[in-house]
Amino acid sequence: AMVIPAHVWTPWYAVFGARSGFDSLEACFGEHADRIAALETGLSSDPAMNRRVSAHDRLALVSFSDAHSPEMLGREATLLDLEEYSYARVVDALGGGAGLRGTIEFYPEQGKYHADGHRRCGVMREPQAAGTSDDVCPICGKRLTIGVLHRVLNLADRTATEAEAAIQRPCRHLVPLRQIVAQALGAGGNTKRVAAAYDDVLARCGSELDVMLETPLDVLREQVSERIAQGIDKVRRGELRIEAGHDGIYGSVEIRFDGVSRSGPA
Repeated sequence: AMVIPAHVWTPWYAVFGARSGFDSLEACFGEHADRIAALETGLSSDPAMNRRVSAHDRLALVSFSDAHSPEMLGREATLLDLEEYSYARVVDALGGGAGLRGTIEFYPEQGKYHADGHRRCGVMREPQAAGTSDDVCPICGKRLTIGVLHRVLNLADRTATEAEAAIQRPCRHLVPLRQIVAQALGAGGNTKRVAAAYDDVLARCGSELDVMLETPLDVLREQVSERIAQGIDKVRRGELRIEAGHDGIYGSVEIRFDGVSRSGPA
């Protein structure tokens, strides 16, 4: 059997969460800590954040999607390249063995526990602004929910630059394609118009991960509207404005399009 602690930094019910009480795998698992070979990063952190803690260098980093809703499957993923997809080979790869190629990640600011905050009062704080007044809400006086970035900084023994150098495998940050289509059309993500346009992109260009990772931009521009193609390109480049998620509220992502009309085919 293999045990991989999931969404390890989430405030509640996670190994390193602000309210779990554990600052190390040893504190949590005791004599069994050395049997943990990998950590699952969760939506609100990525490999660069996790590598701020040098004690985790022996651990592989993996990313998985939850099954709350089928359309969200694949928004984070672990990339494997194996000659044989047997249980033994997959387990070995997930533990950092041959065949683990990297991960697909949310931009961590999108995650709903990235920053500190109190949703009821509409308060969000980056951790640099916390640490005063016992991290309490300035409006109601209750304790803020301490976010993932804050906890990473609590345990970090590396700078961000040092952590980047310690990343062992590549990762790609993505925004779900449906969200890109919605912004390109200026419509809600759950509308029939967006669903139809999203399905049309897949019919023309292949799977969502192919569209987001592999399809050349010039091919996209031949198959979909310039605005959708531009949105995909900007996500690939990281040219986004993201307001960090906090206290159970997902972060908001804004794609700034370059003067392209919303009109036209999907």
